Amino acid sequence: MGLVCAAVEEIAAGQSIYLSGFSFGGAIASLLSLRMPDTVRKLALLNPAALGRISPAREMDLRRMPPDTASESEKRAVLRHNLLQFMLAHEETIDEETIDIQRDNAARTRYDSRQFSFKTYTRDALWQIEAPIMTVLGELDNFVRPSIYSRIVPCRSLRPDMRIEVVPNAGHWVQYEAAPAVNRLLLDFFQ
Repeated sequence: MGLVCAAVEEIAAGQSIYLSGFSFGGAIASLLSLRMPDTVRKLALLNPAALGRISPAREMDLRRMPPDTASESEKRAVLRHNLLQFMLAHEETIDEETIDIQRDNAARTRYDSRQFSFKTYTRDALWQIEAPIMTVLGELDNFVRPSIYSRIVPCRSLRPDMRIEVVPNAGHWVQYEAAPAVNRLLLDFFQ
């Protein structure tokens, strides 16, 4: 966390900033906002992780990546399948560029964020963060069960003044699946 805070401090150059984070990045943004209250002016969280296991998780039928000897089409089929299991709500959202992005992200991953993401770091920080907070939730987020209200109720109880926006018909990767709606919300909040 120290390296992230140092990088933000350098980028901010003594000014206050608007900060946004998605999923694991939302948890990091929450912790950073708590540590740097004079730097973060507003915080936007997009389907943030580390709110704890509020509801029973849905079983996901994730597939292992095939070996390097497998064909590119076999690898892409697994990426497409897994995207529908945990990131996106609609198959038509996935095109070749989506698969390229996911392939590149998976190849660069050096940390298994799942152990961190199901903890309570974000939940524990919310009530202490001084900056105004907006949370954007995809209505069909695959990580939320039994419904999106299992996220809304705890957030509202921890931070009654938090702006909570639910984007209809969007999954976990809300800013990808519903980019125009999320962009409008972010622009409105950060103005």
